[in-house]
Amino acid sequence: MHRNWILGLAMLFAGSALAGLPVGSVVIYSDGTAEKLIEKGEGLQRWQDDRKRLSVRSTNPILPKLERRTFLSGKGYRQQLIRGNPDSIRGLRWSDTPVEFTLLRTREDGSKSQRHWECRALGASTKKVAGVQRMIENYHCERFNIHRKLHNRDFRERLELSYSPELDLVVDMKRETRTRKAR
Repeated sequence: MHRNWILGLAMLFAGSALAGLPVGSVVIYSDGTAEKLIEKGEGLQRWQDDRKRLSVRSTNPILPKLERRTFLSGKGYRQQLIRGNPDSIRGLRWSDTPVEFTLLRTREDGSKSQRHWECRALGASTKKVAGVQRMIENYHCERFNIHRKLHNRDFRERLELSYSPELDLVVDMKRETRTRKAR
């Protein structure tokens, strides 16, 4: 899945210097969905999508959603960092050394699972976003499971991310997941 992040910004003016998007900004994606930034806190952003689902994201672009809840049922999950330091990748222009971290996902029913990630900084580039040429940081991340007996990696997901520090927003994402084989 390739998802471009087209900005339909209610409160963003081209050419203005911003420290991220202001609360109330709406982001419209290339697949037709939209999200609204409803709250900003210390290193976190709370978003609401067009179907009233809430999600919490870190301002660190390589961290996946930390929380997700549906509007009517309240079902969802919460993730917390249990190993590694994903913030060590911030500001790197290019890195041959991967940053590894593990998240613990807890669902509303109490079930838990670990999600292992490995990310690399691919360097900086420029990209036109919301009509303005902006500096972009590029990252490559892979999620994998570790086999409980053999301890080898089992691929689950691959992400190519382009992040705008000026907007504090991932502006382009390519995602590939493992296709399950029939048993």
